[in-house]
Amino acid sequence: MYFDGCKDISVMEFTFESGKAKGLSAMLVRNGAFECVVVKDHALDIVHAAFCGVGVSFISRNGLCYQKDTFLKSFEGGLLYTCGLDNVSNCVEGVYTHGTLHGTPAENVRYEVIDGTVYVSGDIATTGLFCDSLILHRKLCISCDGVTVIDRIENTRKVDADYCLLYHCNFGAPFLSESGEVKVNYLTREGLTTLAMENEVTASNITSPIPNAEEVVYYHTVKDGRAEYVNRRLGLGVEITYDKENLPYLLEWKSMAEDDYALGLEPATTRFDTFKKTPINAKDTHEYIVNIKFNRF
Repeated sequence: MYFDGCKDISVMEFTFESGKAKGLSAMLVRNGAFECVVVKDHALDIVHAAFCGVGVSFISRNGLCYQKDTFLKSFEGGLLYTCGLDNVSNCVEGVYTHGTLHGTPAENVRYEVIDGTVYVSGDIATTGLFCDSLILHRKLCISCDGVTVIDRIENTRKVDADYCLLYHCNFGAPFLSESGEVKVNYLTREGLTTLAMENEVTASNITSPIPNAEEVVYYHTVKDGRAEYVNRRLGLGVEITYDKENLPYLLEWKSMAEDDYALGLEPATTRFDTFKKTPINAKDTHEYIVNIKFNRF
């Protein structure tokens, strides 16, 4: 445990002891106005997050699950749910929806506090006999206004491989409300389903929760590798920035359903309908940086 009362920074490592999350190892990081729970056994993904005392992340009714069930019965949401490296959505038949990376425990987990920033790092290995051998080296830079995710994907074998990657960033109530709006400087925007296509003009709008509303997904190609969500009533917003050259697609997932009220903004290496993996040469490394930063206005 680390605590610095002068700088309002603390790190507490713990293990869930009851319910479906029993056995999961995690850490609660507080840095000024921002706090989050990083789950060591879920690839150092972030489940709970709050900014200025307001809950910002979407957590599904499933909550955290130690044992994996079907995707719909296990998906917890969270501020960051990393999809890959073998699948995003259900594009690859026979592979767990949104991939197996999220369910892989991180190894060599460590943290340090330097100049007011908490650095959490670890390695997530996706390996198998006669399979690709990829390691995601992750560093989370947690500041007083959010987190920067720095991922290095290393191909440890002497043969070429490929992968896919999607950063599922999820926001929920009370941050998500009818006072909110999605802001994307897009070049093109396409609906994934017929319902999404028919409602494309309202893609940026957030409604109040609607009983039995169907989810919609939109593909964006963006001008500047940036997406925002703002809640004007709360005076809070979030900005996601990334390199659009290696994450060329931004997916927007909207579920306005009363019991599954969520917004996902998701930089990705591929779309679902034109699914394509990214090649990586033998012994090569690729780097991805995603910034999730909150602000008051």
